Amino acid sequence: IAVWLGPLLVIVLQGSTDSLAYAQEILLKQTAGRYANAWDHREPFWYFFVQVIPKYWVPIFFMLPWLVPAWRKQLAKHDGRVLVLLGWVVLVLLFFSLSSGKRKLYIFPALPALILLVAPLIPWMLRRWFSKRPRGRTVFVVLTAVWLCAWFVRGFIEPRKEGINPHETIMREVARLTGNSELVLVSWREGHWLFAQQPIVHFGFMESRSLEQSAMWLRSHPQAYALVPARDLARCYDPQKARSVGDTSRAEWFLVGADADNHRCQSPAPDKVYPFVWKHPL
Repeated sequence: IAVWLGPLLVIVLQGSTDSLAYAQEILLKQTAGRYANAWDHREPFWYFFVQVIPKYWVPIFFMLPWLVPAWRKQLAKHDGRVLVLLGWVVLVLLFFSLSSGKRKLYIFPALPALILLVAPLIPWMLRRWFSKRPRGRTVFVVLTAVWLCAWFVRGFIEPRKEGINPHETIMREVARLTGNSELVLVSWREGHWLFAQQPIVHFGFMESRSLEQSAMWLRSHPQAYALVPARDLARCYDPQKARSVGDTSRAEWFLVGADADNHRCQSPAPDKVYPFVWKHPL
């Protein structure tokens, strides 16, 4: 945490408006605000225990009937190593379960400790299961090899199954429709930057004002366009004059030009404008 907060503190102490806006967005909104009152991926308290661990923590999940008694015996012997590692796992699960917003990747930090807990017990479990069952040992080895091969093959199949990144599809469609004109990004995601095919513009990290500022920008740059999520569209633009260009996991996105302005939004000019263009778009 200090590795992240240290440089952030140095940036904030420099006192620039951009630095403070960045800190407010990343530290307060995206971290503290999202933890206390998530606006995406809202799930019940038991989400990790019912929908994530049984599915994604395989095969460790199926080993729990043997692991839990072994850990209990180690704790009874006051083994501090087990206590620290179990505490690590429990705290991660509890911390992220208390937040209303949950994604399976949030509890990945618990896995290193869990692996360190399980690894020393694997030889003991194999002896217990198969010392008197040579046929069972053979079946286990075969199933393990098949499972590992299946995971290896899945690494090639899954990308084809998922298809093209939706951000890439959207940005290519936007470039085609606009003739590579300047594009204003509203509530943008990293994928919009990565797959941008044309010059893009944004106004910093303050999402609360980016929609209004985009309308003001199009009034002074009538040849430009804006990419706007569906949830915000009607505040400043006429939905009848907007064109849907695709969906991502978070929103449906619409392309609007200056003619879609409904003139309901007024905003002071942005303090800073951040233009960007890739020399060699993906």
